Amino acid sequence: MHDNAHCIQEWHYFVVVVNVQQQMKEISSDHKEQLQFILDSAGLGTWDMDLQNRIVSWDERCRAMYGIYHSGDISYGKMIEYIHPADRKRVNDAIDQALSGKDDGKYEQCHRVIGEDKKQRWIICKGKAYFDEMGKALRFSGTVQDVTEREAEKEKAAMANEQLTLAVESSDLGTSTINIDTGVVVYNNTFARILTGAEEKGLLHNVFVQHIHPGDLDMRTKAVEASRTTGQVQYTARFIWNDGSIHRVKVAGKYVKK
Repeated sequence: MHDNAHCIQEWHYFVVVVNVQQQMKEISSDHKEQLQFILDSAGLGTWDMDLQNRIVSWDERCRAMYGIYHSGDISYGKMIEYIHPADRKRVNDAIDQALSGKDDGKYEQCHRVIGEDKKQRWIICKGKAYFDEMGKALRFSGTVQDVTEREAEKEKAAMANEQLTLAVESSDLGTSTINIDTGVVVYNNTFARILTGAEEKGLLHNVFVQHIHPGDLDMRTKAVEASRTTGQVQYTARFIWNDGSIHRVKVAGKYVKK
């Protein structure tokens, strides 16, 4: 997941990388040092594809990200083999689209690679195709960045969320997130059933409050007021279901800043 400003900044760096890579012999040593500093600071590797010969040239950092440690250029077909089998078609299709001129030849994919060291890594590969006056693609160049740690954290978070969901469902807990400004509530079916006796969707916060027994409203109000200081709300109140039956429910929650 990138915000627009970040994407624009990275694309700006990428354009500089491509232009310098094409004309490296013509620029000053000072400019080369500035370029290398930008690449090193961002942890970027660079690549360039000779479309006529279908050969890919990688710098040392790019090779390391792919898990490749021998020297020499690599054929396009061999490069595709290093991509995880489940990602190959998606990556190959995206490259074909860039070379066809879609989105002005821009390319960006996040995918897995498995190199000669047999280790799996996640990388973000960005590039741009350059065309002649007739619209024929001449070169395809760009950058690569290792995001293995980021993807591992995302996977852990997704697994933890799945485990939490299973725990909530198995324990018959009602869960909700309330937008205090709008009163909109995102809740599971169990939440609605516990408070109203029915699994209704699309209810606003005030509807659930209306189900609280009149004798417990003052206690609930004090608990909410106290939560503005403590950041947490907790109380036990009687709720009147749609069928008129009364049920005692424990409510607990906390404020979350976004």
